[in-house]
Amino acid sequence: TVPGRAGPLDAGLQISTNDPTKPVVFLPLRGLLTMPNISVSPPRGDFGIVAKGWIPSKTFTVRNDGFGAVQVTAVEAEGGTAANFTLEGLPPLPATLDHGQSFAFLIKLRGDFLASYSGAFLITFAGPEVSPLRIPLSGEAVPCAQACTYRNAAPRCDLGQCALGTCNEGWFDLDGRDSNGCECQKAATTSGAYCAQAINLGVLPDDGSFAKAVGNIPAAGAEDWIRFYAADVAHFEADTFSVAIDLTSVDPTIQMCVYRYDTAVEIPECHIVNEVCGRTYRRLGSAIVEDGANFYIKVFRTMTSAPTCTSYNVAVSNGKK
Repeated sequence: TVPGRAGPLDAGLQISTNDPTKPVVFLPLRGLLTMPNISVSPPRGDFGIVAKGWIPSKTFTVRNDGFGAVQVTAVEAEGGTAANFTLEGLPPLPATLDHGQSFAFLIKLRGDFLASYSGAFLITFAGPEVSPLRIPLSGEAVPCAQACTYRNAAPRCDLGQCALGTCNEGWFDLDGRDSNGCECQKAATTSGAYCAQAINLGVLPDDGSFAKAVGNIPAAGAEDWIRFYAADVAHFEADTFSVAIDLTSVDPTIQMCVYRYDTAVEIPECHIVNEVCGRTYRRLGSAIVEDGANFYIKVFRTMTSAPTCTSYNVAVSNGKK
């Protein structure tokens, strides 16, 4: 009886005799049923979407998992495939593969133009018992921005792989990881690195008025500027003018400097005088003089510290409670 699968055969022949000392003789039989089982892995080459100009590659392995030697005669491009897909690392052919043996080679896609590519390679064998294997191939070359996407950033593709390029305006990459793109957004409540671009909190009369600004300093050497006018309103009983400015942040490297320019009315110009630095600022009024003043607040990071996306809060008020 011939088994339905290839592999080693173990059987026996039982012989009956008239010899009383050996009425039965068992003759063991052993053999090998050959039937090659050739496969290629992966069975197809889908390169997916790649950036124009890239030359991606895939590794393919031809293996004989059957029994009996198989001779591989050729691995050849089908039709016009060779113009877009190329072979590398192919061993000298013909090559014989015994049970469990294999060889590998590369197929590369040349995505020189914005287009979809398709083709195939055929693996042929000696003898009619093994049919040719066909490896279908496909891929598409697209612009870099379509092949590589990053959050809040433009990609780079010039090195043959996706890389984080430039962050979109107002975004920063502070953790150095491409996987999350440019993860830190500059707070919109602060508007510039110069006093002339400072966010204006308006006029704060000395009646307990209050305002605040929230921001962050994600760029090295960057500054945020905030300004307001503290008005000294006439009071018959007592002068209530009292300016308080407080900076709070869990990032200890964020600091502020406050500048005061005394003026009876608010003026648009910047006057960077009377500097006081620290996280807390106080200015008490006097009953005998006009205390109104423009205040300019510079929020910055100490020069030796690395930028973070940590926020800060600047609270300002005018008026004794």
